[in-house]
Amino acid sequence: MVLLISERKNKCAAEVSEILINHGANNISDKNICENGGKFTFINLYKKSEILASKIIVVYFDDNERFLKQALPETTIGICEENNLTALENFKYNNSVVITCGTGSLNTISISSINENSLLATLQRSIIDIYGNVISPAEFKIRLTKPYSPYSAMVAAAVLLLNGITPQIFWISEKFLPRIQLKVVFYDKGFK
Repeated sequence: MVLLISERKNKCAAEVSEILINHGANNISDKNICENGGKFTFINLYKKSEILASKIIVVYFDDNERFLKQALPETTIGICEENNLTALENFKYNNSVVITCGTGSLNTISISSINENSLLATLQRSIIDIYGNVISPAEFKIRLTKPYSPYSAMVAAAVLLLNGITPQIFWISEKFLPRIQLKVVFYDKGFK
């Protein structure tokens, strides 16, 4: 299960929701329930809630104190921007594993280049998905045919990888038309 934690009308959260739904994920929010027969379900969360789940991925989009000290399950994997200090503090408070997304070399997922039509994202270190599988460092060439933000593309890639979706090429689409293509290049011994 994936929780997308944000204020209402957060653009990145909306983009990630769109990407995940169009990739076949199930969605539950306070306004709709969408079941696509997907491999995982994500929930849009807008206020502190009691979370009783295991194998959970939590994505923070906003850097505000609204969700500070939000109790998270012991097995939580967190995703946030490198400079989201509130999210990082909350993940530390809950002893959660954290995957940061951003442009810096210390992020778990970073962008090495970007232009109008594509970006090159890099998984900087091995991570373990919710099923216990190790995902080795890799580069993702992401073709953009819709103006998703780089952060949204990185978060969507992280969520898919953590849910065990690791094909060599997979599509993120709007109404099942190609929008973002992720090509994964795995390296045996680090980066080339």
